[in-house]
Amino acid sequence: MARELGEFAEARDQHSQALLIWQTIGDERGIAIAEHNLGRVAAAEGSYEEARAYYQRALALRRQLGDTGGVGYSLWVLGNVALLMRDERAAEAHYQESIAIFRDLGDRQGEAYILHGLARLAAQSGNEVAGLRLFRDVIVLRQSLGERNEMVESIEIIAAVLIKRGHLARGVKLLGAAAALREEISLAPTKAERYEQEQVLAFARRTLSNAVFTNAWADGQRMSLEQATDEALAATEEEAIVTRPHAPFNLTQREQEVLMLLCQHLTDAEIAKELYISIRTASNHVASIISKIGAKNRREVIALSLQHGLV
Repeated sequence: MARELGEFAEARDQHSQALLIWQTIGDERGIAIAEHNLGRVAAAEGSYEEARAYYQRALALRRQLGDTGGVGYSLWVLGNVALLMRDERAAEAHYQESIAIFRDLGDRQGEAYILHGLARLAAQSGNEVAGLRLFRDVIVLRQSLGERNEMVESIEIIAAVLIKRGHLARGVKLLGAAAALREEISLAPTKAERYEQEQVLAFARRTLSNAVFTNAWADGQRMSLEQATDEALAATEEEAIVTRPHAPFNLTQREQEVLMLLCQHLTDAEIAKELYISIRTASNHVASIISKIGAKNRREVIALSLQHGLV
């Protein structure tokens, strides 16, 4: 509960105490649970290397104990942290092994978690259309399970995809709905979720007029979970949304991600840190963007990007 409320220090303390108790009495199943939970706190705080270490220890114990369901959940969180660290190959491997376990066990909640991860993976890898379609399956499944928290998270990611694909007012409306729903159910965003929301909202603010942005956000704030869910589901099917537009200036998916950060005046080193790539790779992407857009320098890239609605 403390983790969902955003009280990460309290959550870490509670799970650390639990770990100590399980270690004292030699309960390996309890130790695995505590390691798993400490990993989720670390991931929520943005400490991904630490989270991965906790998850790997929990996975090793669960494999040793023959805890098949526990193995599935450990693989799920390892996939999540790999995705956050931009290791798409590892995320895919963890998710595929996990979903096979959940389907074999008939664990529909676990399957929903993995479908959510696979949808995020598709969107992050540049296949936003596949991501949207998977999110439709996720939301329908979560509706049947009555999982309000996870439905809000899915709505937020659909909203982010809408904004990135140019449907700004509609995306802002859904983010406004999600923000109100988070407050209603006392669900604090993780560091990664907060960063994603702030980033896409900043892009929307720069492109939309103040009146359009404010009205869209206010409309969203008045929506119920059912209304927001219906809106998000409709977005996953509309031709104008799922038809992939031509990439402006022939920018790759990664170059578009770099461009978004460049337009926030981040240095190559800061871009590298955000995307988990080397500084040299970030610099190469920046040079390619400058060349493709036909700009003279970073300042001109930002100006042309705003002019052409790239961010």
